[in-house]
This record gives sequence, C-alpha cells and structure tokens, in this order.
Amino acid sequence: MNKNILIVLIAALFAIFAIAFSYYQKHQFNQELHQINTTKKEILYIKDLERIWSAKGIKRKIQRALSQINSRKKTIEIKRKKVTINLNDLTDKEINKALSKLASLPLQFKELKLNKSGENFNMECKCVW
Repeated sequence: MNKNILIVLIAALFAIFAIAFSYYQKHQFNQELHQINTTKKEILYIKDLERIWSAKGIKRKIQRALSQINSRKKTIEIKRKKVTINLNDLTDKEINKALSKLASLPLQFKELKLNKSGENFNMECKCVW
C-alpha cells in the first residue's frame, strides 16, 4: 500500500509540475506575442514617419529655395539623396536668406563651411535627406 501511495504522490507531483510548466509556457508566449506586436507597431509608426518626411520633390524645392541667388554665384550638385551646394560672393543678407530657406527643408546638414572674404561670404554645404 505504501508503494501505491508513493506512486500516486509522484504522479500528482508530476501532474502539478506539468500544469505549472504549461502555465509558464503560455505566460511566456503571451509576453513574446505582446513584445512582437509592440515592435510591429513601432516599425509601422517609423515607416509612416518616413513616408511623411520623405523628401518628395526635394530637388525642385532646393532649386526653388535658392532661386533668388544669381546662377553665376551658385552651383548645386544633386546625387541620389545627397546635395552639395556652393555659393560664392554673397552678401550677409543673401547668405542668411539661403541658410534659413535650406534650414526649413527636411535636410540634414553633414558639412557646412562659411568663409568671409572682405564683405562677401562663400558657403559650401553638404546635405542628405
């Protein structure tokens, strides 16, 4: 009889451990599922932000922003998602206008060099979008 009780106790303990393990696995699965859904929402949010902030027609906008500057004073090189802008012999008002218009565009300035020669300024700007 002691053997039967011992076998029943071992079987009961095994059943309790199996139930506990099953509960733990379900809990872990739900946590992972929640984390995956959160990550998915974040990725979709970032994708939407990229779509909103994507530079549609940015080349035209850069040209329009710098249209008031004489074409002899500027050179604009646009390659894929990079632009190099060189402005030469600008007055302080012209350089301020150009910089403020460029700053209002969704550009990320990688390099900006301003040199003053006499009363005029020279600017070299490298941007990405």
